[in-house]
Amino acid sequence: DLSGMNHLSRMAVAASSRALRDAGLRVRPSNAYDVGVVMGACCGPSEMSHMDNVFTTENYQADSAGFSSITANSTAGYVSARLCLKGTNMTLSPGPDAGLQSLAYAYEMLFAGRAKAIVTGAADEVYTQTYENYDRFGYLYRDDAEQSYRLHPDQDRHRVLGEGAAMLVLEPQSAAEARGASILAEVLGYGMGMDGEHFVEPNASRDGLRHAAQTALERAGVGTDEIDLVVWAPMGNRADLKVVDIVNEALGDRAGTVPLVTTT
Repeated sequence: DLSGMNHLSRMAVAASSRALRDAGLRVRPSNAYDVGVVMGACCGPSEMSHMDNVFTTENYQADSAGFSSITANSTAGYVSARLCLKGTNMTLSPGPDAGLQSLAYAYEMLFAGRAKAIVTGAADEVYTQTYENYDRFGYLYRDDAEQSYRLHPDQDRHRVLGEGAAMLVLEPQSAAEARGASILAEVLGYGMGMDGEHFVEPNASRDGLRHAAQTALERAGVGTDEIDLVVWAPMGNRADLKVVDIVNEALGDRAGTVPLVTTT
């Protein structure tokens, strides 16, 4: 039942439902408290209808009914409520990498025994105010450039906006094997980092990304000679060169032969 929720949450609930069905994991009252949600969001849900209601009232009264839908964690709340997931419930909003960070957080929740299974991923919506804000800041491509989504190394900050939801089901390997699940992949390790040179100006430093990649490989116990696929989500501007450079640096002589698959 997708009624009564905003567009962002409908996408998230639909993706989460499909993920559970694809994983063959049925949530019942007996296991509902063992299954949690870790949701990532970059822009988050629209505040427009709420603010319109506030500014059209005589005393600028908050719309208590609509306020609960504009908070960042409302989407995870809708997912857990509609799909009866009563375990760990967490929302992360770190920016464009919210989906990957949610995956890492879910990994840690399972490792710590906080849940037996977690639906995790990210959802985002492009609503009018988001589009207009990016446009005012000069972040959007125009005309033919908007139709040609590719790497633009001459552009500092331009990007193409998109919306949707993507969710995965994570559980310990022993649990997946016990119920005869079809295992698609195993999370061996992850790494995080940050380049803190500038806030307003483009940040060209590679140090944070290099640290994240090295940490992930070390935790996973995997050598760069074992990497045969790189999946990434480019923004379509100069910042993407950081990823290309770090991949080439890590792969050495194999650079250019290992596929880079984009999910943008």
